[in-house]
Amino acid sequence: MKSASDLLQEGSTRPSVDSLERLGALTRLLSFARNEASELEADVVAYCLDVALAAVVDSLKEHTAMSPPDGDEQDGGSAVRRH
Repeated sequence: MKSASDLLQEGSTRPSVDSLERLGALTRLLSFARNEASELEADVVAYCLDVALAAVVDSLKEHTAMSPPDGDEQDGGSAVRRH
């Protein structure tokens, strides 16, 4: 199984949009599962999911600080796409 860092560093020093989207989806999934575990008072499960969520969020923060993929505009550190 690949780690979050492995997903983001495959063949490039910059994160791919697909990898960031997949990590974002994983973040949402873990957040939902953690909230459900908390509501069910499954404290150990909620704690483990919280640790996993924190690790994914840290990876996202670390890799989104890198330069944006080619074609994205920089506007003071936040890239915004307009269609």
